[in-house]
Amino acid sequence: MDSELDDDRADDLAQRFADVSIDSCSTEQMWHRLTETERASFEKFVNSDQVCSLVDLWVPWWYASPEILVEEIGKESTAYNAVPPIFANVQHIDQIAKCGISDLIPFNIINVLYAYAYTARLYNGEHVTMASESVVAMLDISESLSRGVFTNVSLAVGGCLSRLGCSAAQMHFVSRENSVSVVDDVCKLVAGAVRNPVPFPLAALSDCHRIFHIARKEASQELKKSHAGDRCIDDARKRYYAVEKKLEYFISWTSSHGHTLRDFLPSLELEYCELTTQLATYRSEQKRVEEILERKKSESKRGPLIEEIPSGSSF
Repeated sequence: MDSELDDDRADDLAQRFADVSIDSCSTEQMWHRLTETERASFEKFVNSDQVCSLVDLWVPWWYASPEILVEEIGKESTAYNAVPPIFANVQHIDQIAKCGISDLIPFNIINVLYAYAYTARLYNGEHVTMASESVVAMLDISESLSRGVFTNVSLAVGGCLSRLGCSAAQMHFVSRENSVSVVDDVCKLVAGAVRNPVPFPLAALSDCHRIFHIARKEASQELKKSHAGDRCIDDARKRYYAVEKKLEYFISWTSSHGHTLRDFLPSLELEYCELTTQLATYRSEQKRVEEILERKKSESKRGPLIEEIPSGSSF
């Protein structure tokens, strides 16, 4: 009977998705074709440890050991953790910043590094391949890529966490644990500010520039296909170009002054420790509340311990 029931469910699912093309159908359209039970089952599966068995988790390149930072020509590439190449075609910072260099640049770069690390993990290392999706995530998470300016490490990191929690970036939110763990990724990127042969922040910013460049080219191709000219695509293309220029400024600064980012590493590590402690406290309180609610629920099922006997009743 169970086998027949499973066959019926499979037939029903096949009928509902008979006219759906995976390549052209959006995730929203597919989601709405699922039943409430199927959606609940899917969400439960995604939030469980079982999902990790389907896809190999990407190992970030900033975890790479010094021995594999440089690869011999002709050897099979280990692109999954190879340090991204540096964007070389950039002017010296003194030529770009003729009116002087702001002391706030390091904090803005830290804000960008968080968005980059978060997005790279979000797409499991496919952030360059999925450039059009990645740029949306990075722009939603990092205010520094737009007009945001930060005055210290706490605000630079907190700005990203805040946007993930209650703004447009909430659609990219995975979990509190994930958001906090990315701060440790930023620590590792900054710690590699003077690591040879390639400084990590410079490699990360160059990878960001590459992603926005690819996304801009893809938007240009989409614009050509649109006969009437899509205003939204054109605006996105122009915005990506502006971000490229801003990233070139950051890359130029990092090429000359990137080693000073290490001065902010203690503040970053302290921020990570405080956030980890806050998260542990939150989880402990949450567990305590859940235990109290479960106990009250269990007590209500048992019914009253003392029952009043009506007067005049006989045993």
